[in-house]
Amino acid sequence: DHSEARAWVDMIGDVAFPIPMIRLAEAQSAHAPVWMYRFDWATPAFDGRLGAAHALELPFVWSKLDLSISQLLLGGDVAGAQALGAQMHDAWAAFIRGGEPRAAGLPTWPTYDDRRRATMLLDRESRVVDDPDGELRRLWRF
Repeated sequence: DHSEARAWVDMIGDVAFPIPMIRLAEAQSAHAPVWMYRFDWATPAFDGRLGAAHALELPFVWSKLDLSISQLLLGGDVAGAQALGAQMHDAWAAFIRGGEPRAAGLPTWPTYDDRRRATMLLDRESRVVDDPDGELRRLWRF
């Protein structure tokens, strides 16, 4: 059954990616500033089946959209990725230089805490959302 298989894939994905990152952000925010993000830029590659796949953000962060592997993963949408790539690269560089991720074109990026859970959703139109995975997070609370 396709829906049962999809449910297993989703559950394994939850255990591997968002839930551990949320738990880490919760724990670390008690000791130091944390900036949470979720990369939502869905690639058109492979008929859109990859979506916003794990590690797809790396060419954006490292400003390597021109590499052939990046172009393959971007599904030919290099031009559509350039603005976000520049913003992400600038935000990561600003974080390295000054301890806070800021970049022209990105909204103000608040720190993460366990009340607001402000998360930058990085996409073609990036935005900050409070607790974007709240329902999922509550399902995994034990």
